[in-house]
Amino acid sequence: MDFLVDDSKLVFGFYLISYNLDSKGEILFKMNFNNKEVPETRTAIGNIQRYTSSAAFGEVFTPSGDNKPTNLRISYVSNTAGKINTSTDDYNFSFGAITLPPGSVVKRFNSNKIEIAKSDEFSLINDFNLNIKNDSGKPKHYMIMYTLSFMVNSNVYLKSRIKLNNTSEKTTDSYLGSVAEIGVHNGKVFSLMPGDNKVEIEYKYDGESLSIADTTNNKYVQSIYAFSFPDDTIIHNFKLEKPVTLFTNGDWKPMGIDGKLNLSSKKTALIIYHINIKTSQKLFKARIKINTKFNKKSIILTDGLEYAYTQSYVVKVLKPGNYNLDIEYSSLSKNVFTPELAEVNNESVFLQVVLLD
Repeated sequence: MDFLVDDSKLVFGFYLISYNLDSKGEILFKMNFNNKEVPETRTAIGNIQRYTSSAAFGEVFTPSGDNKPTNLRISYVSNTAGKINTSTDDYNFSFGAITLPPGSVVKRFNSNKIEIAKSDEFSLINDFNLNIKNDSGKPKHYMIMYTLSFMVNSNVYLKSRIKLNNTSEKTTDSYLGSVAEIGVHNGKVFSLMPGDNKVEIEYKYDGESLSIADTTNNKYVQSIYAFSFPDDTIIHNFKLEKPVTLFTNGDWKPMGIDGKLNLSSKKTALIIYHINIKTSQKLFKARIKINTKFNKKSIILTDGLEYAYTQSYVVKVLKPGNYNLDIEYSSLSKNVFTPELAEVNNESVFLQVVLLD
């Protein structure tokens, strides 16, 4: 995808890819921006057949002055053949970018070594954190993200989430497993107070202890990163507040998120939706619905995993008017999502709408 950037901009790029391999296998995705790899977008997943991979990045880009378009590309490696039939309601191959006024971008990569030890309780990844300094003198919105991608060589589970300023952000709970390769991308928009803000990653893990020190392997990455939004950005937060029976017998049903918007002017909406629901290895699909129409580029699916987990991005230009946003889903799981038990079960469903001029 080529697009023109005429002056210095903060570029937010993302991809959302749901696919079906012919059999259980390994697949890895990453994004290239302006003909350079963006390492924090590397995601890998192993011993899985149907799944949805996603990632995102923020970069300040200043064009060289030759008036040439810049570009986004998706690269992948897979040891198993498969397909992405986007003419159906199951699969999706979408990626894109939005440009914002230049802002703060901070990143932390595993540049030495991190330790992942077996843990039945949430533990911190030691010596792996990101400091975000908000020097604006007032609260400011930041998109905070992390990617954990590494080889484990045996089927394991990994639960992880953001810890911000010593507070566990339980709405960012993620559960991946059991898989033979880890690839987790996660994130959320937070309002950060002036001064220093510390981002850490908490995790639970049932595999053998790992010392991850190979920072040159271009298949994997461990990173925490963030960027700031313009001051006039408006954030709407919605969450699922009532119990939902997951089994739909193949039909699509609304979750019942009351995502109402009333816009007096045209806005670019960055829609972030996060699902982490126990499905007990059954098929689960979801998509964004705006008023009466679903968004084709928002389709996700998972199958064969204990939890349906996805961190998804959709961009939509909204004209002035009234909107109701919801998440539709289709599932074969007999489980029930209960908001009152979400923290106990490490489950989470939220929808963020970032409105930009």
